[in-house]
Amino acid sequence: MKTQQKGFTLIELIIVIVVLGILAVTAAPQFFNFAKDARVATLEGIQGSIKGANQMVYGRASIKGATLGASDVIVRGTSTVNTYNGYVQAADLESILDAADFEFIEKTAGDYTDTGTAGTPTTAGVYYVISSDITLSSADAAGVEAAACYLSYTDSATANNEPTIALVTTGC
Repeated sequence: MKTQQKGFTLIELIIVIVVLGILAVTAAPQFFNFAKDARVATLEGIQGSIKGANQMVYGRASIKGATLGASDVIVRGTSTVNTYNGYVQAADLESILDAADFEFIEKTAGDYTDTGTAGTPTTAGVYYVISSDITLSSADAAGVEAAACYLSYTDSATANNEPTIALVTTGC
């Protein structure tokens, strides 16, 4: 009586190992890029928070009748936020967000003296929001732009227009 051996041949095992190797080489890079995905998702979350906060501030400015030019509104009970065209000025952006792990870096301070048309600043304020774990070549706007992983907030440039919020994620 013959006994049958059960198991895999060496060829079958090699084929399985080769197939697993090919899958690992093609799929592994997708799993190792979590840091970039996390940074981008966090910036998108901050962007959403800014938009939501701006809508609430604009609502308060509308009630006050302060949706054209420079003004201020009260938020969080007694805190005052400077606005321009009803939206948060770039310089006060940090005061509406609880973003402890982020830095707010000024690119342009902003000059809110209307020139020509009411609700058009002489210079719109521009601020960058960047994660504190990003290494900057310099702690200024040029360093932030070189890092290429930030959110930029530009004040409302004309009446009835929202501020511009742009994400740059190529360096994340």
